[in-house]
Amino acid sequence: MGAAADGEGEVRLIAARDVDLRAALTKAGARVVDGPTATGAYVVRIAPDRRGQAIDGLRATPQVVLAEPIDPGSQP
Repeated sequence: MGAAADGEGEVRLIAARDVDLRAALTKAGARVVDGPTATGAYVVRIAPDRRGQAIDGLRATPQVVLAEPIDPGSQP
């Protein structure tokens, strides 16, 4: 499997403070590539072919405040 283009499949994720998101990230097939920032934001990478379904699942997780694609040309 080839490497994704720079930023491809990346999602900005903001969660409620001091929560453990490992189960939600595992279920989504996501891995943290950057963060957390001072505002609690993470950048996670999800395989592009699974991203839509994974974002829907993350958004349905009560601890997730925001889950949006951030690569060029993506739609929320």
